[in-house]
Amino acid sequence: MIWDSTNSNQDGGGVARDAAFNTLILRTAMAFINLPLEEMDGAISQALADIGSFFGADRVYVFTYDFSLNQTRNTHEWCAPGISPQIDQLQAVDLDEIVPFWEPHYRGEPVLVPDVAALEPGSLKDILSMQHIKSLLSIPLMNGEECIGFVGFDAVKEPITYGYYEVEMLKLFAVLLVNMQLRKSTDDALQKKSTELANINKQLQMLAHYDTITRLPNRILLADRLQLSMRQVERRRLMIAIVYLDMDGFKAINDQHGHDVGDQMLAGLAGQMQLKLREGDTLARLGGDEFVAVLIDLPDTGAVDPIISRLLEAAGSPIDVNQLQLQVSASAGVTFYPQSQPIDADQLLRQADQAMYQAKMAGRNQYRLFDTAREKVLKAQQDLINEVRNALKNDQFRLYYQPKVNMRTGEVIGAEALIRWQHPKHGLLLPGYFLPCLQDDRLSIELDDWVLAQAVNQVEQWQQAGLSLTIGVNLSAMQIQQADFIDKLRPRLSQCKAGSIELEIVESSALGDIQHVSDIITTCDELGARVALDDFGTGYSSLTYLRRLPAQVLKIDRSFVSDMLGNDDDLAMLRAIIGLASAFRCEVVAEGVETTEQGECLLDLGCDMAQGFGIARPMTAESIIPWIDSWQPAPSWLARNR
Repeated sequence: MIWDSTNSNQDGGGVARDAAFNTLILRTAMAFINLPLEEMDGAISQALADIGSFFGADRVYVFTYDFSLNQTRNTHEWCAPGISPQIDQLQAVDLDEIVPFWEPHYRGEPVLVPDVAALEPGSLKDILSMQHIKSLLSIPLMNGEECIGFVGFDAVKEPITYGYYEVEMLKLFAVLLVNMQLRKSTDDALQKKSTELANINKQLQMLAHYDTITRLPNRILLADRLQLSMRQVERRRLMIAIVYLDMDGFKAINDQHGHDVGDQMLAGLAGQMQLKLREGDTLARLGGDEFVAVLIDLPDTGAVDPIISRLLEAAGSPIDVNQLQLQVSASAGVTFYPQSQPIDADQLLRQADQAMYQAKMAGRNQYRLFDTAREKVLKAQQDLINEVRNALKNDQFRLYYQPKVNMRTGEVIGAEALIRWQHPKHGLLLPGYFLPCLQDDRLSIELDDWVLAQAVNQVEQWQQAGLSLTIGVNLSAMQIQQADFIDKLRPRLSQCKAGSIELEIVESSALGDIQHVSDIITTCDELGARVALDDFGTGYSSLTYLRRLPAQVLKIDRSFVSDMLGNDDDLAMLRAIIGLASAFRCEVVAEGVETTEQGECLLDLGCDMAQGFGIARPMTAESIIPWIDSWQPAPSWLARNR
């Protein structure tokens, strides 16, 4: 009667079902964000209706346990058309009559009754039969280790086989219900339950951190597990291996048989490789045909050899898809942690990635360990840092400006300041060439200071010419973590009108010290500078982070905009981000708008502000005013009145 995870429907129902399921998860979770307690009952009833309708259930319900009275009570119920309600008859059920039912809940375990008729005679069977229940699935409501109730499905017309989606949806709903119950406690109780709240929020995030095709952890969850493994292995004095795998010849499968077949093959490959790992190891899909395995608790580097051999064997085994037998191989790169020098998770992935390309160049279908080539890379990086330092001293940097507009009204609302390097030998270089090497170097602070000074001077010049624009200035993570940042910023902002400068920080840069960054944002607002979270959606995008960071603007990363017209997942993500922005009263700006159709779609979703090549490419300061004079928005944008 206890639910067995091996019975879960891991095969899913395809991309469309995944998208619909993810949409249901988002809608259900969003309904409970900042929900007034007086509206809780209505929200629970609506959620039961949404969940029951989606899964075709006959009855969906919520019960609470009162072990002090030895009773359980039905608090909420939804019934499909033609199904008789049972809530009035289930207000004081004696727990002694349903011991096989509540004991698993008490241990935190789900309960599955696939066929009530097959139960042994007794009070439980009698109670269920009186309600005409043929089968049921229930998930306990766990407040820490305390069971306070359960939520479940009933099948009345005929037995139903419950699978992965039903279990995961009820788990999410159980978390939301417990969260609402905690909110009803006193302030003192909330303080004591802060750890539980943090865990609940983490659970909500985890639900969105799995790859829809392979059901493996995605890049975000991989980062969490890798960082956790790095902390644990230092205490255990063992090693971990990071294995970066790329499928050889997979592109040909996609080209010849189509992406649907390719996706099914990826799912099969993931399953085969997962079976070759040990308990505690992690296999994640980064995207495309790239996977990463984290192998924990290795006594030495040699212990990795048999595991990787099994992974490569699994990746090279035939996969049957739609009566086709398909086969690829894999190239893998391996690196280890800890190392002689401090290193973070991103650097470990880059090392394993470099080693994987060495394996491909060596002939594929093999693996290579990361070696001393790393030292050469670091030396080249340091050489570039030194060159950037000299360029700053020799005034070789320039600021270009990319306009930001209100597509609905045609108004030019501002511009983003973008740095360029006028290299004496290589010409005009984009920031992707030199900024990455400064990520962990204090030179990034000096470069930020230069950009801010230039932007403020340009604002003053435009204001003197009668042009009022807000300039967005990108700040590095290292800059905003500096103790003297506000002291440096204050005199700069005093040179121009309030609202003339908008400071842009990437979402991930705020994760190191959220309280510090939150204080920075508040102070910037007091000084007359708004703060925008740049590339929003590519990092953790946690509701907790967004609630604690009082940014005024969310900038949607261009990666979601570029594929939104042909990718339902990206479109759903855009809709969710725009909804979040509205819920937290943030202005939202879309980056990377390249076509009129993308702008139309964004306007229909409720995003009016945008920038991108479809509006204007970055240009010199001298070109801004002539461009504004000649700017003509797409007629279809102007026609979309609210």
